[in-house]
Amino acid sequence: MGQTKVIDGYLEVWYKPCERGPSPIDWGAPMKLTDLRSESVIYLNTNGTVKARPKPRYKTAEGRTTLEAALKDSSIMEQVVALPQCP
Repeated sequence: MGQTKVIDGYLEVWYKPCERGPSPIDWGAPMKLTDLRSESVIYLNTNGTVKARPKPRYKTAEGRTTLEAALKDSSIMEQVVALPQCP
């Protein structure tokens, strides 16, 4: 069901499951970054850029600000794009 990790106690990164061969499921994005305080979500490519679809789901203005700040913080984004090892 995918792996997750929490960064700085308030950002959760979800990674699509490791797959061998083509997937029957369209996950929409390889990564999802969530502000746990507001439950706002953005969807990312494996290089950390924001995907156009699915669109971000900002639940609050603070959530949007938090996620936009995370995207600009190179130390956070290094942790986000560090993909977990597949079993």
